[in-house]
Amino acid sequence: MIGWAGRGLVSALLCAAVVVGTGGTASAAFTDAETGSTTVGTATVAGVTNQRGTTNGCLATGSTVSLTWTASTTARVTSYRLVDNGTTRATITGRTSTSGSYTAPKTGGSHSVAIVAVTDYGWTASVTVGSFTC
Repeated sequence: MIGWAGRGLVSALLCAAVVVGTGGTASAAFTDAETGSTTVGTATVAGVTNQRGTTNGCLATGSTVSLTWTASTTARVTSYRLVDNGTTRATITGRTSTSGSYTAPKTGGSHSVAIVAVTDYGWTASVTVGSFTC
């Protein structure tokens, strides 16, 4: 058994050891691991098929572009975007929609036209219809 004097000596030595230390750098290593399962969907979006386009010519106010297509077979498609030179000109709602139109601006240049199927989770499939020049 250690008396009060012995306890004081042990405490003093411990304090000295802590104060003096070893002078090295401190480091720590942590590992974080979790187990479980994750399911990642790998489905794709089917684009439209049988796409066709017509225009009423190149007018001073722009050109009316009319498009028809066969709807996407992807069940979660909610709309179609009609795109002219990378800019969405119209959005047609409904998975089974098969036609739409928009007014292309009078640019004096070429227009590249596409139909983009859009799903409710944000995935898209773009199909080029063709191009025309005014």
